[in-house]
Amino acid sequence: MAERKGRRRREDGPDPEPTGRRGRRRMKPDTGAPATGDTTQPRDAGADDIWGGTGRPDGPDDIWGGTGTPGGAGGAMGDTGRPSGPDGIWGGAGRPAGADAAWGGTGAPGGAGGSMGGGGWGPGGPGRGRDNGFPPEGADGAPGQAGRAAAADGAGRPAASDGAGGASRAGKGRRGGGGAGAVRVLTENRFGFLALVVTALAALYGVAYVTRPAPVKPVVAAPARVAVESVTTVCPDPAGGRVSTVTPPGGKGAGRATVAEVKAKAATLAELDRPGVLWKKDLPARSAPVKVAGTGAMAAGLEAVQTTKKTRGAARGLASVRCAEPGSSAWFVGPGPAAADVTLHLTNADAAQAVLEIMVYAGEGPVVGESGNALVLQPGEHRVVKVSDLAPSPLIMAVEVRTTTGRVAAAARAVLSGGKGTDWLPLAAAPATQVVVPGLPGGGGRRELFVTAPGESDTVVQVKALTADGFYAMKNRETVEVPAGSTVSLDLSTGVGGQPSAIVLTAPVPVVAGLMITGTGAAQDIAFSAGAAPLDLGSVLADNRTAKDVSTRLILSAPQGTARVRLQTYPDRGAPPAPVDVEIPASRTKEIKLSPPAGKSGDYSLVVLPLPGSAPVYGGQIMDERTKDGLLLTATPLARSRVWTLTRPTVESPMTVLP
Repeated sequence: MAERKGRRRREDGPDPEPTGRRGRRRMKPDTGAPATGDTTQPRDAGADDIWGGTGRPDGPDDIWGGTGTPGGAGGAMGDTGRPSGPDGIWGGAGRPAGADAAWGGTGAPGGAGGSMGGGGWGPGGPGRGRDNGFPPEGADGAPGQAGRAAAADGAGRPAASDGAGGASRAGKGRRGGGGAGAVRVLTENRFGFLALVVTALAALYGVAYVTRPAPVKPVVAAPARVAVESVTTVCPDPAGGRVSTVTPPGGKGAGRATVAEVKAKAATLAELDRPGVLWKKDLPARSAPVKVAGTGAMAAGLEAVQTTKKTRGAARGLASVRCAEPGSSAWFVGPGPAAADVTLHLTNADAAQAVLEIMVYAGEGPVVGESGNALVLQPGEHRVVKVSDLAPSPLIMAVEVRTTTGRVAAAARAVLSGGKGTDWLPLAAAPATQVVVPGLPGGGGRRELFVTAPGESDTVVQVKALTADGFYAMKNRETVEVPAGSTVSLDLSTGVGGQPSAIVLTAPVPVVAGLMITGTGAAQDIAFSAGAAPLDLGSVLADNRTAKDVSTRLILSAPQGTARVRLQTYPDRGAPPAPVDVEIPASRTKEIKLSPPAGKSGDYSLVVLPLPGSAPVYGGQIMDERTKDGLLLTATPLARSRVWTLTRPTVESPMTVLP
């Protein structure tokens, strides 16, 4: 036994110093200080054991835990100590009559466990392996022997026995044996633990995905059509001309419309309470703007228009304009101050102050006046602004009037230089990617298209004419390039071929458009059209005239499908005649010559109402008068009537107060 232990020591351990019999190295006696991890007091007069062995009273140390009788030499690994043995270097704890073993060795009764998770031992039989604590007079324990009775492992479990290569433990062990083992297991299996976590998260996500509630499709309430109950319009400058107004029948209950001038001491021109009856009045020169306001049954569909005619002078021509409704934005497209005298007529018909700004888009881009483009209008104030004061040089332009506070009724008039005609620029539809400019009359004369791209991107606009024969692209005029923030013009005189037509524009970015029509004769006149909205709610024309040299025509276009409309005329007195239904084939334009009711005077109003199932229809009115000097003409794009308005139902929502 001793020879085998000696050989093992020479093979496994460091080379010992040959200081004794059989080359065994002797260690100095322990001074009694506790070794690493030891928490107990040293034994009396014992010698230390380096690797968990025990010493005897006055005996030498054993390097690998050997044993011996009092005064004898130590044994090999796993041997026991005697009473009064000192501590083991690697965690043994000494008590009177016992010694601990390193790496989980045991002590005698009352001894503490080893620092590396070993348990304390009570009296018992032989130990094994690395857990070796022996009672007095114990024999060497070989690895794998049975543990003592009442043994406990490092975690403090009572009366358990180890298998091969381990030791039975008894008593209460030090804390940390089981925790260290768990940490070691997690460290050695960290990738497996990570895979387990990922698997658990994936399973949790899968369960949440499978059990998620079905998405609830938001319910968007369709807009409701509601009858108009109050309307206010402003005729900008009717001096020396005629104001005509009518309210179609069909309103419920009573109502009243008032016609009065917009000035400090305004006189009421008329009070109307009969729907379906045309009212007209010629006003003297120097008359102020006229406000027409209706409520109740006189509001739904109320329409007013001013028309003037001059046969001589710089402002020679026939000019007509729909009286404007106050709003927050208005667009006008046409010639610029370098080609015509263009004036803006701005009226604040409300009881609150209005703050507005004027933007000019010329051929060179946006123009900002030296004095600024902002204005303030007090309640009831009317102001005429020369566009040349804001931008004197543009030949062509688009003008936007927009308010930041309040509402303004805006209108624009252009008088061409050299007495070449005059007319009002109609209100153009807001910028859109598809614009329809309706109401181009047949016959000779110049047709000039204006297109503005008010955004920040250049664009290429596709141009098509819609005539009685259908759509066609005009040669060398299929497209037009429009720089950002600029206005360009395109001559369509030969393109439309003298046919009644509409112009359809398509662009990738929103554009706004208008068109100038020039009459024939020695002394020419001009008229303007502009982009318009479809007549889904119908349209009302308050002033229509038919006489020996005066005619009124209606030009309707259906670019998307077959359209059907009903035409109802209302004379200035007497009962209205039966309505007339008209069909416009798909992708066609149709011209309709209007005539007054039989036996009635030549002045009448007209209501255009799309029939159920009709495709969108666009239209314009052309009124002309032949004189010895040439043709006088004016054009008015058909606008949506004020009979109905579309409103969306309101609902309570915290989004009105929460971001």
